[in-house]
Amino acid sequence: MDGLLQWLLSRGGSFIVLVLLEGIAFYLIINFNSPQQAIALETWSLYANRVNKRYDATVSYLRLKEQISRLEQENARLMGQLPLAGYSDSLMIENRQDSLRRQRFVFLSANIINKSPQGLRNTFVIDRGYIHGVEKNQGVITDQGVVGVVIDVTAQNARVMSAWHQDFLLSAGLRSKDPFGSLVWEGFDSRYMQLTAIPEFASVEIGDTVETTGFSNVFPSGIAIGTVDNISIRPGDNNYDLRVRLFQNLYSVRHVYVVRDLKKEDLDRLQQSTD
Repeated sequence: MDGLLQWLLSRGGSFIVLVLLEGIAFYLIINFNSPQQAIALETWSLYANRVNKRYDATVSYLRLKEQISRLEQENARLMGQLPLAGYSDSLMIENRQDSLRRQRFVFLSANIINKSPQGLRNTFVIDRGYIHGVEKNQGVITDQGVVGVVIDVTAQNARVMSAWHQDFLLSAGLRSKDPFGSLVWEGFDSRYMQLTAIPEFASVEIGDTVETTGFSNVFPSGIAIGTVDNISIRPGDNNYDLRVRLFQNLYSVRHVYVVRDLKKEDLDRLQQSTD
């Protein structure tokens, strides 16, 4: 160590002495020269402000993910308070009818961390699993509509069958109209799905909003999916074949909400009794 220090002093001793002397001179100029001292303080203040701004910007960026996570959780909580998340429960109490709204659906925010290659069997993985309350056959949505159904669950993650999957099937209907049918993706264009089994006598117009019916016991009723873009009749059938332009873009899906049905256990018990 001593040998290294001696070598550094012998090689760079002159440079070190020069730096020390310049430092001392700079100190004396600032401390014993009022105009130079004022300039130095102003310069220091200017650069200190710049450094503080960059530091604050860096800290804000690092905290952004945490802030987004809090907002997503708050959105999930607020979604659970919407009318579509509840159901009417009417009771006869002392010969009078009492109606109230009971919560049926709760929502869990999640992020997509993996997607399958685009094809006919599109799936994706979310960063929530059974330790967070995720179960198979739960619906997955965004603020733009339905995006899939959970098909497999591990402790911390779950795989979702995308709505853009050849086996995906959803009960859907026209807003404020009685007829409903099945919404499917036929694998041609991710911007569109087909609504089938709507009877020919039904009143259908271009621009009608298509939404979930709630009959599948997977999604709440009233979730807007898209609008009717084209109306045709299936050959050899008396039902409409409606092309639906989706609100949700397949490629832009990053953040989702998992739908948990609080009545699922009761409904599953009824389903098992009929099997």
